[in-house]
Amino acid sequence: MRVTAVVLALAAALATGGCGTEGSLAPWRLAGTPPAPSATSVDILVTEMACNGGRSADGRIADPEISYEDDRIVVTMRTVPRGGANTCQENPETPYRLELDEPLGDRVLMDGTLDPPAAPGPNRPTHVPGR
Repeated sequence: MRVTAVVLALAAALATGGCGTEGSLAPWRLAGTPPAPSATSVDILVTEMACNGGRSADGRIADPEISYEDDRIVVTMRTVPRGGANTCQENPETPYRLELDEPLGDRVLMDGTLDPPAAPGPNRPTHVPGR
């Protein structure tokens, strides 16, 4: 019985992203063309991975975790669980405007839900240098 409780607690922690951060990890991709180096806001599409009955995560996207580095900006998105019983099926992408504290510059945006962080979406560039 005790092992089962530990396993269930670990599963719950992983489902909410662990490390005391509320919400489930949610991969994202750019919503349109790659942002210019001067951009301080970027439109993205967030995909909720938790069971949500195939509904949008509108109003349940948590504040992003953003790490500003010399050559990249790592953005980790999460969604807050809807609660109650939900069926598990594919959820739609939810539009979200990502606000940056500083211009993108020559850095690339990286999806922090991946380990190690990688370019968001399927091989999409995250900015056009010199634009």
